Formats: sequence, C-alpha cells, structure tokens
Amino acid sequence: TIAGASMSTAMMANGELPLSYVYGVYGVELAEPLRNQYPQTFYCGSTREYTTVKAAVEEATKHMDSTIYLDAETFDITAEFGSTYLDGYSGSSSIGMFLKNRVHIIGATGSRLLFNYTGANAKVHEFFSVFNAGTYGFTLENVEIVSTNCRYSVHDERGSSLDEYHNIYKRCSFTHD
Repeated sequence: TIAGASMSTAMMANGELPLSYVYGVYGVELAEPLRNQYPQTFYCGSTREYTTVKAAVEEATKHMDSTIYLDAETFDITAEFGSTYLDGYSGSSSIGMFLKNRVHIIGATGSRLLFNYTGANAKVHEFFSVFNAGTYGFTLENVEIVSTNCRYSVHDERGSSLDEYHNIYKRCSFTHD
C-alpha cells in the first residue's frame, strides 16, 4: 500500500512472480530461441516480400505473437508444396503448415487458400492437412480455405500436449471434400 492506495502485482497461481510479461499472458515459459523476440508483421501476396503462405508461416512462427496479412487473392497451397513433395509424401513427415507460437493470420476480403490435390498418393488423402496446430496455438481471422483430397483443412487438436494453447477462429469459412 502506498499512501492509502493499493498496488497489485500479477502473480502465478503458486504466488511467485512471473518470469516475464508476455503480451497479457503471465507465467508462460517460452522455449528458446523465442523468449526475447518481439512480434513481427508479415505481408503475403503476389507483389509482397512473401509470395506464398507457406513461406510467410515458416518465418512468422519463429516469433511469438506475429501477424500475417493475406492480400485479396487466391493462394494455391497445392502448388506451394509442389507435386514432387505431395506425390512422394509418406505421411510420416510434416503434415502441412504448423500454426504455432500464437501466430495470427488475417485474410483480406477476397483472399482464399485453395488446396486441390489431384494426384494419386493415398497418404495425402489420409494424413495431409493444410494447417496443423502447433505449440501455443494460433488465430485465423477472415480466412477462407477450400480443400479437396486431403485429411482436413485445419487439424486443430493436439492430443496429449501439455502446453497451454488456444486455437481461435474469427469469421472463417471452410469447404472440405
């Protein structure tokens, strides 16, 4: 108490002070090398530094709480992975783009992510998802995904993962065959 006024300090449930304040989340121990990095902003579109969603996601998820803005165009996710990768996909490696570290993807009106696999690899149909949930979760806002011949548009459960994560969807549209 200072001169009759009370001051509060955020504490964790066990009464200890947090290691650091991370944009409204107390007591979250971040894995290295992300602890001291600040959120970044990435722009994705045919005339931007990042022309593919895959490249923007790979870079943005190296930082906590980063944002990716998608221009109003169609992003061909099948082409981004490429037929060589998809036709040779074994189902045991990466199963799509991992959305992690609270990345926030915001689509401009008219942006669309399209995954239309026409190859014969049954492993793509059985295991591949456009997006997968990773550590600490993600937010998709105003994102439209149209996917065919894959497992999911977004595989968003993490099974027995012990990290605290939230997957948030705001004004999204998914069409999956």
